[in-house]
Amino acid sequence: MFARINVPRTGRWSRAAHRLPGSLSVALCWLAFGCLDRPIGSPEPITNNVFTASVNRDSIDRIDLLFMIDNSGSMSDKQLILETAVPDLVDRLANPVCVDAQGVQHPAAPPGQRCPDGQRRQFRAVTDIHVGIITSSLGAAGAAESCIGGDKQDNAHLVGSLQRGRGAGTNQWGFLSWDASSDPAEFQRDFRALVRSVKEAGCGYEASLEAWYRFLIDPAPYAAYDKQPCQPGSSLECTVPRRGSDGQPLLDETLLAQRQAFLRPDSLLAIVSLTDENDCSFRTIGQSWLMATETFAMYAPTAVCADNPADPCCYSCGAVSPPAGCEWAQSTCPADKRLPREQDSANLRCFEQKRRFGVDALYPTQRYVNALRELRICPSNPSLDVGDCPGAVVDNPLFAGGRTPESVYLAGIVGVPWQAIAADRDRRGNPLADDVLRFKTAAELGPADWSSILGDPGASPPLPPGNPLMQESAEPRPGVRPGGPNGREYSTDWITPGTPEDLQYACIFPLPEQRDCAAGDDNCDCAPGAEDKPLCESVPGATPSTVQHWAKAYPGLRELEVLRGFGANSIVASICARNVQDRQLPDFGYRPAISSILERLEEQLVRSCLPRSLAVAADGTVPCTLVEVRSGGASCSCDPARARTRPSALLETNVRENLARSVGTPCGADDPECTRACLCEVEQVVEPAALDACRNLDTPTGVEGWCYVADEGEQHIGNPALVADCRPTERHVVRLVGEGQQDALTVISCSGSSFARAPAL
Repeated sequence: MFARINVPRTGRWSRAAHRLPGSLSVALCWLAFGCLDRPIGSPEPITNNVFTASVNRDSIDRIDLLFMIDNSGSMSDKQLILETAVPDLVDRLANPVCVDAQGVQHPAAPPGQRCPDGQRRQFRAVTDIHVGIITSSLGAAGAAESCIGGDKQDNAHLVGSLQRGRGAGTNQWGFLSWDASSDPAEFQRDFRALVRSVKEAGCGYEASLEAWYRFLIDPAPYAAYDKQPCQPGSSLECTVPRRGSDGQPLLDETLLAQRQAFLRPDSLLAIVSLTDENDCSFRTIGQSWLMATETFAMYAPTAVCADNPADPCCYSCGAVSPPAGCEWAQSTCPADKRLPREQDSANLRCFEQKRRFGVDALYPTQRYVNALRELRICPSNPSLDVGDCPGAVVDNPLFAGGRTPESVYLAGIVGVPWQAIAADRDRRGNPLADDVLRFKTAAELGPADWSSILGDPGASPPLPPGNPLMQESAEPRPGVRPGGPNGREYSTDWITPGTPEDLQYACIFPLPEQRDCAAGDDNCDCAPGAEDKPLCESVPGATPSTVQHWAKAYPGLRELEVLRGFGANSIVASICARNVQDRQLPDFGYRPAISSILERLEEQLVRSCLPRSLAVAADGTVPCTLVEVRSGGASCSCDPARARTRPSALLETNVRENLARSVGTPCGADDPECTRACLCEVEQVVEPAALDACRNLDTPTGVEGWCYVADEGEQHIGNPALVADCRPTERHVVRLVGEGQQDALTVISCSGSSFARAPAL
């Protein structure tokens, strides 16, 4: 029998378990399904049961919520809908609903009060929350004529720190803080003001992925860029970081200060991305700036690109020299090597770059998966992979303070029809009410779902999404029926006949308020002469007018690719709201997306307790051994004053071997044998007064180690309030007390005889 257990802490570090920085936390998943295959030391008990304590499995007392909001044209309507949803999220975190023994949710009790008999809080209230907003506007990779200044270069700085965001109730760094003394009405007012300051005048090259990477993770975010010859004597210019008088790149110290203030090392982090377009995160070093230069005529691709962009002989006709073995492809290039205007609209420069131009100027999506999962990264490698790193390998700042990938969540409210990702049952398998929209979790999105909404972009040739609505195209797509989630296909050459200027939509939804485009609003989609779109029809099939009735979204394929790659902690939601009329219903606006986020966060917020009781000796101890695993390498030390000692050689060998055998080399690619993991055995509390404090006090002082607390069946050991939020049949916990070593994964090993009763089969 294997299970995860809760190891609650007390005091300032009231964590479920100490944390192990970086990907070592992945070991939990392996150990939860494996067992040490021999005794793990003497006089430790013979081990045939292994429990592992997960990070943050007790009471999450800090959550950092970062919203990346697209601030390009056509986003104001979505931003207004978001305003009403996020206060719901914070309210649910601060005052959780009540649930009964079957997991059915009931209205929340007043803050600070207990739920009615037979019910418990869904999880412990979280009353220390940071809420920050950044935008998708990072400029245009150094292009001189577009996205310069104003709202177009927010550089991933918190919106509350920008001129247009000041006065929205944020602190000096530009984010909102929520604590137990916060006024809900004031918070809602401030959040609405902060969202409205995002606006929709940002850069049209939406760097929705790179924006959150820059703010949260980039080890050296550059302050500015310059151009210089790509090679000595060359007329070709490349973008390079601006350097100071000492020759070193100038860093964005403002952003680094905001990151340090916003992101706590012991918090649960949730990144929520709201965007109605595909990501366009240009590589900032090199010649990507040409792609964002509207007056630059793009080079044509070689002919093979049309059939297979992944073919090695698919390259730009403007290349100085072709790849080895592909010299023949040059003959397929046009005489002037350039694309005609009708094939090179500046508005479509981010669309299928490799197929259309023979070169991909965007960062690979694996960059963002690695950023959220890897302990060590290679910033000089566009994908951040440490293998064959051309520069230095550095610690990932996201995990430097002890956070693990298990404590990071990524939600994408993106361009995908809600019908394509909607579940037909709740997580307990019960049918949903008509007014409830629930999105499938990452675990529920199977291969067929991903094939439908994403396809296989890594195949050769890439396989497009099976759902035609999710296929990027400037031309009408076969298989899209009128009256569907996107209204209908339309002619995108509304500026110059024969020159496509836009893409077909993934989905549309009614605007909460209609917009009169005849008034001259640049961000209105139904301007005179360009109104022949489904957005401009009062109902599908009606005569279009200059009144915009619908909002739009394009296929969010790169965001979806990152969400699929990140895996279990991803939340996929649709930016196309099903209901924008009745604010009282649970499917209004982005409430379904917020509900999906809460459903996933609950796994970290709810206490996960022992599934059965342990046998207790006369001195109050249980026959188990507890080991903390953390980073440390040569600096590894175990402090006896903190009840930490070096484990026996056999125990240490076993733990390292099991970590090394974990799926995905959890200790990191640069430490496959987990030799740098630091192991310390934690002593049980045995002194009577200290044991009594460990079992009964909320914050015992002067006590180090761990003890067992239970209140279920015939076992009543310690203060029942310490296990009151466990499930009724799981009110048993192993409790860590004291300061000790705070950043570690905790592994507990118990002998089979330690269980007070046999487990149910």
